[in-house]
Amino acid sequence: MDEGLARVTGVGPLRIKLDVDDQPLPIDVWTLTEDLVVGDRVWYQLHEGRIIVHSRAGSVMQWTTMPAAANWTAYSTYGGGVPYGLPQYRRTGHTVEISGGWVGYTGAAGSVNAGSVFAILQPLPAGFRPTRVLRMPVASELGGAWAPSELVMYDGGQINWLPRANVTLNPSGNTWIAIPPLRFQTA
Repeated sequence: MDEGLARVTGVGPLRIKLDVDDQPLPIDVWTLTEDLVVGDRVWYQLHEGRIIVHSRAGSVMQWTTMPAAANWTAYSTYGGGVPYGLPQYRRTGHTVEISGGWVGYTGAAGSVNAGSVFAILQPLPAGFRPTRVLRMPVASELGGAWAPSELVMYDGGQINWLPRANVTLNPSGNTWIAIPPLRFQTA
C-alpha cells in the first residue's frame, strides 16, 4: 500500500498534488477529513485503487464513534452508570486503536445459541481494518448474569459478538457487551 504526503489544490471536487508528483492528480479523491482548504498538507493512502485522504499532515486521526449494528445501541456508561466511553476508533500511521465502550441489545426478545455470531458494530471503513481475524474475550451481562463471550473482528472490518453459552436476549436492556480497548496493525 502506498502512502505519503500531499497538498490540497482544489476542494470542489477535492484535488491533491502528491509530494512525489509535479502536477495535481486528475481524479476524484476520497477523504475522511472535514473542512479541508486549498493549501492544506494531508496524509493520504492508496487503497484498493482509491486515494484516500486520512488526515491533515502531522495530525492524529480524531476519535470517531463506532456506529452500532441493527438492534444494538452504543452507550458511554453501563446500565448501572459505570462510565466507559462510547466505542470509538482512530488511526495513526498503520496503527488502529479502539477505545472501550458498551453496546446494549435493543431488539426483540429471542434466544441465541452458543457459538452464534451477531454483528454488534458497523464495519470499520477501509484503511482501518485488521490484516487478520482478531479474537478477544469480553465481559457480557446476559439476563442479569455475567457470561463468557468474545468479540471477533474479521478482516472485512465487521465487529461481531460470539457468546460461549446459550443466551436469552431481552429488549428491556439487560444484554450488555463491554468493548475493550484494542490496538492492531493494518496494511
